[in-house]
Amino acid sequence: MLCPRCLVNSKEINLESTVLEGIELDLCSECGGIWFDKQELASAISLDKQAIINFQDKLANLKTSDVKNTENVESKDYSLNCPKCNSVMNKYKYMYTSNIYIDSCDKCEGIWIDRGELLNIVNYLEEASKVDPEKEAEVLAKIQQIKKEYELKEKEFVDSLVKMDDKAKNPITKGLGEVLQAIYSFLYKRGL
Repeated sequence: MLCPRCLVNSKEINLESTVLEGIELDLCSECGGIWFDKQELASAISLDKQAIINFQDKLANLKTSDVKNTENVESKDYSLNCPKCNSVMNKYKYMYTSNIYIDSCDKCEGIWIDRGELLNIVNYLEEASKVDPEKEAEVLAKIQQIKKEYELKEKEFVDSLVKMDDKAKNPITKGLGEVLQAIYSFLYKRGL
């Protein structure tokens, strides 16, 4: 397979097979980009962060050319062709909210990432998974408030059923109120 990024710059560089914790990837020794077959990126980012850092360090030690020499700034704007099936790949923001752009093939579901983006993705996911204690406390307080309001409304509803029983002069209406109250109590006790 040829490197899709280098091909944009009119260089035909073959991707070299490399292994990351048992995941076989295809690497460009010229620009440092990595091709992930279907589901390989998901497997790679689920690895321990230190394994990713070690892999990135290993890639840094390879004889990859200087990015300035192999990649025009404008080349990131070009559509890349899939190195596997030659379809035009689409450019997406990773997780739609990051500033990391990946090239994805809709046909074979492979993904191309440029030099250094694997660690950027892992760092982004790590940061996105952090919980802000203040926001968490606000959410929990709001949940407690909603729960109290719900319980109050629930009590008001049960009280209204009892009042309906007391005011009911017609035995059918009174019986209906008792049945509704029994059904509600049954459901409430079971958490339904």
